[in-house]
Amino acid sequence: MTRLLRQLGVLTAFVLAGFYVFTMMAGPNGWPAMMEKREQLIEAERKNEEVRQQISREEATIRELREGGPARDRVIRDKTRKQKPEETTIYFTDPPSGSKH
Repeated sequence: MTRLLRQLGVLTAFVLAGFYVFTMMAGPNGWPAMMEKREQLIEAERKNEEVRQQISREEATIRELREGGPARDRVIRDKTRKQKPEETTIYFTDPPSGSKH
């Protein structure tokens, strides 16, 4: 009789443990939440990669500007709105907000 009760107790423990695992995985903090967190992690990693690429591009631009040369001259001329004697620069302005076309 005690052997039967012991086996029944072990079986009951396994069933309760299985039910607990099932309810934890199926509940709001279980499998659906894990999948949502995984999607959020993938999105954050994608954004981080985009930011790394942007930083890399900006570092390359800064390096070009520090080294001088045509890139630096172009930026200076754009900021000061000056030009070389042989250049022609056309500046476009926005039309007044009251005009209709």
